[in-house]
Amino acid sequence: MIAFALMAAVAGGTPVVLTDRETIAVRGRAIRLGDVVGRGERLGSAAGIVIAHVPAGAERLMLTRAAIATLVRRAVPGLSVTGDERRVTFTARPGASAGAVTSTVAVPPKPSIARGDAMTLEFRTGPVTVARAVTAMQPGFPGRRVFVRDAAGHVFAAAVGEGAR
Repeated sequence: MIAFALMAAVAGGTPVVLTDRETIAVRGRAIRLGDVVGRGERLGSAAGIVIAHVPAGAERLMLTRAAIATLVRRAVPGLSVTGDERRVTFTARPGASAGAVTSTVAVPPKPSIARGDAMTLEFRTGPVTVARAVTAMQPGFPGRRVFVRDAAGHVFAAAVGEGAR
């Protein structure tokens, strides 16, 4: 209903003219109203209304201007638009295909402690330091805690020191 109100205000009851272009490159796979109407048409925010999509796995879609007019009328009921049998080819812009990378992904750093690494666990209280050999049960990073196992088979959490590698 909003689309109809927008187009009625924009078109003022006069027929909307389709573009004369034979090939149209679309953003992503969506074919929008602004892609198919003539350049002289004033659409405002209605230009973003999606009327069709280039199918997934296809690089292009060919339609007659009559079919485009039908799609426009379905998207914006009451709009006066006509088409003929001339064909228009829509192509998805390179890099905009399904599965294309559109942003970067942060890859976490590799842990400095691997599972099974031999470590030395140190306890400090005042001037006394007690050290014992332990084995890491999981990967870890300096400043984090990991589960470790001592020689007696006891499992407990221990903080990984900043100098651990």
